Amino acid sequence: MENKIPVNRETKRMFPAALLLEGRRCLVVGGGRVAARKAAKLAKAGADLTVVAPAIRERIRSLPGVRLVERPFEFTDLDRAFLVFAVTDDAALNRQIVERCREKGILCSAADASWPEGDLILPASFSEDGLTVAISTGGRSCRRSRLLRESLSRHVEFLQNVDLFILGADHNTASFQTLGQLKARRSEIEKILPCIQGVHEFMILDTCNRFEIICLLSRGQSYNIMINHQFIGLTPLAPLVTPLAEGREAFRRFAETAAGLQSQVFGETRIVAQIKEALRVAQENRWAGSFLQGWVDTTLCISKEIRREFETHIPSIEIEDLVFQWLENNKVGQASSLSTHAKPNCRRQAGSLSYIKNMLIIGRGEIGQGLAKKYPDAAQISGRDDKELRAQLPEAAVVICATGSPDFIVDQRHRALLRDDVVLIDLSLPHNIDPSLPGVVGLSELRGAAQPANAEELLAKVHKIMDAHTADYERLVNF
Repeated sequence: MENKIPVNRETKRMFPAALLLEGRRCLVVGGGRVAARKAAKLAKAGADLTVVAPAIRERIRSLPGVRLVERPFEFTDLDRAFLVFAVTDDAALNRQIVERCREKGILCSAADASWPEGDLILPASFSEDGLTVAISTGGRSCRRSRLLRESLSRHVEFLQNVDLFILGADHNTASFQTLGQLKARRSEIEKILPCIQGVHEFMILDTCNRFEIICLLSRGQSYNIMINHQFIGLTPLAPLVTPLAEGREAFRRFAETAAGLQSQVFGETRIVAQIKEALRVAQENRWAGSFLQGWVDTTLCISKEIRREFETHIPSIEIEDLVFQWLENNKVGQASSLSTHAKPNCRRQAGSLSYIKNMLIIGRGEIGQGLAKKYPDAAQISGRDDKELRAQLPEAAVVICATGSPDFIVDQRHRALLRDDVVLIDLSLPHNIDPSLPGVVGLSELRGAAQPANAEELLAKVHKIMDAHTADYERLVNF
């Protein structure tokens, strides 16, 4: 027959689609167990269904609205059919039905060895609360499809009651020691979270003053399981990880964070790039998908709106400005040179502290480069190489450390190399300068001057902006 199709019994290339069968004439040829499964799905889809077979199972008889024709199949039964399932126990007949349907332009599927010659196969599927999930291996492994279906159906149950969560700690909720402990356990946390049922998507926002897990999480026990779960060789995360916000509060908090209102430096802008990088890492590791992408996109749009509203109130400052302000307020350098300077201002331009000579910046990342640009005449930038540091430390009047190292870079081994009047500023978490060294200045001492006097008033106005975006929150969590 000219319309016969070569058979590939391993795998068939497919185009996934969902058929709209309501009111369309569909035919099941066969009355056994397989026919009963097909008929049940067709009836549920609202098809105008006829079943033809000499003997028809009771399960098919109980289906509402199904026409039963209890006799052997005749080819005239195919007339006006839109879709046919050939599921008899006669392989030759099934093949003939498939071939005749091809001649007539009727969609046909067979459930035996003739399936590759048909037009479609039914994937393993399930439906729950308006959601339909279908899995197919192209005919290669029906067992694998069924196993995936059963696993996903259990997972979908957790999606019935999900919300936005922010877990972890920041400079307002925990000590810098706690933050340092969390940061030191990051690789462990990255192993734990993907293994916990109920954690659907997550990303880790790890900055100098925060360690936050931004996630889509099932309500109920998922949070407790996450922080108390004990894997072999790993200790539970409690009490280091605590809930910072959930639901609408998490939606609001994340937007405030992106606008720079939850930072040590009120209004800083670097956080936007840090959020984007956190999402990139999460997607690269397959911790995050379309949900977190949508949440981040929405958050960044809202944060722009907040910044536009308050651009005259929120200073454009970064951590480098805090260092600048602290040095000036504490008259670091030659005191006789201070008389030429006006009242301290964290937005003063580079060069106002030009009397400070020999500043050593350890760290070639974004903050290190920013500091070097701010003090171009005084700064010398260095890496973590100990030999290089030992050559540079004796001349340094100010040492600023901003690296991602998990260990001390400057410690008691270097004490004899340091000037008596040296100022040590540690911007790193975990700490990179041993706090037992004299005169170490940490982030907690720098952050005091960052928040404007009217911060509470600004945040109240932000809450009104967030109230106007309630529909965005509902759109995210209702799917």
